[in-house]
Amino acid sequence: MNNKLSITVGLISVALALCVMGIGVFMVFFGEDSCPEFLTSHKWESCDSEISCTETISFHEDGGFAYFCACGSSVGDYDLYDSFEYDSEKRIITVKGDGECEIKVLYYDETSLFLQLDDGTFKYFINEDAIKISQEYDFVMEYLEKAQFYAVIKEEKKGYLTILPQHYSTDERDSYEGLEYHAPLANDAKIYNLYARIENGEESLEYEEISFEGAFETEDNSYVCAYTDFNEKGEITMVIIYGAIEIWE
Repeated sequence: MNNKLSITVGLISVALALCVMGIGVFMVFFGEDSCPEFLTSHKWESCDSEISCTETISFHEDGGFAYFCACGSSVGDYDLYDSFEYDSEKRIITVKGDGECEIKVLYYDETSLFLQLDDGTFKYFINEDAIKISQEYDFVMEYLEKAQFYAVIKEEKKGYLTILPQHYSTDERDSYEGLEYHAPLANDAKIYNLYARIENGEESLEYEEISFEGAFETEDNSYVCAYTDFNEKGEITMVIIYGAIEIWE
């Protein structure tokens, strides 16, 4: 009986050790750092108005990867890759399969994901559950559709704008550390002021080009929210500072 008990205890100990080793291996290859929630919690759709077919890039909790367009075809050579790992320190996604390549995470928040693909191309994605453009008045949508990304913007230095999540709070600035994107301005970048007014049901709007200089300064030192658009280099090509008011008497 004692020998049988010893053998049984020994087998259980070996089994537990193997389980612990298995969990350790799993955590190394598929841990939170390798498959972070901000990537895996959504399918990400491209907002590039220049492409004729919607592109979707997806990262799965089990390490799976796919990048395809609505027509069902793979984007570029990304059909060669079916898995990924993420390095949070370098903010690099390594996709693997028949070889491997690296994708740089430039910026992300709960609705948006900026990536630099392996060929250096900038891509802006939005999660499929998010509304691409805020539900604004119909008569201003033709303007806002030109610049679909909405966020807090502040001027860091000449020629660059810093982008932060639209719920950014100066009281919690430490929690946003590392989330900002320092976006260069394109040489031909434009900035507009769009102001919508509805007074007793009558609609009117003002839309004018303004200067970048001083555009993001406010009397109370708060930050400005604006709509923006980007080119394939990740440069800002357009900014629309938008405001609206309704008056009923």
